[in-house]
Amino acid sequence: MSEREFFRFTNPLDITIGRGRIIWAEATEHKGLVHPAGWVLPGGERTLDRERAEAVARAIDGKSK
Repeated sequence: MSEREFFRFTNPLDITIGRGRIIWAEATEHKGLVHPAGWVLPGGERTLDRERAEAVARAIDGKSK
């Protein structure tokens, strides 16, 4: 497996619209910080609102053109 394949996100909940991509992450805890499950928005905020995550993916796609 190449390094590129290793770092590929493949969760079926990931959202890809054009070049915009919002990944789904399961809940995690690291150094006492708890991160809930959800779509990870730019800046690290997580949301359970699929419509919001899709809107962010569309915005990313629009800015990439």
